[in-house]
Amino acid sequence: MHRRASEWHEGNGTDNEAIGHALAARDFERAADLIERLRDAMVGRGEIFSLERLMMLLPEEVIRSRTQLYLTYIVIVLAGANQWDAAEMAFRDIEQRLGLDIEGNAETSMPGPIRPTEDDELARIAGFVATGRANIAWEGRANLPKAIALNRRAPELLAHDQQRPT
Repeated sequence: MHRRASEWHEGNGTDNEAIGHALAARDFERAADLIERLRDAMVGRGEIFSLERLMMLLPEEVIRSRTQLYLTYIVIVLAGANQWDAAEMAFRDIEQRLGLDIEGNAETSMPGPIRPTEDDELARIAGFVATGRANIAWEGRANLPKAIALNRRAPELLAHDQQRPT
């Protein structure tokens, strides 16, 4: 019943209810899909607290298995609650999972295949993480020099997709 209600609400533009019914059905993959797809619209409508509440109902393994969802969780739930150490550890977890060093570069010492930093998505994630770390440095640690250095690093990482020939 909740699954059908989730589908109905999704089709009728009531995002919170669609996600809520997916969660009530314990269909966490559907709830995660909906959050990933609808988060920008929800943020645009100022529904940050609703998004935070819904994300907190997802199992940790679902959140950590999806990079974009994990990044959203870090910013909205952890950093939003001033949990700076937890946010920093979560950013490092993402970097390790993607084979990035703390500077956002592909680590060459990691076993297994590593995607190059030229990959557009990886560059955007590395830039987002650098921006997030800069926010932590400033808001969470009042470390202006580190925040400035990290904010300067983010555009360098993000520039990869703009420098590629089309």
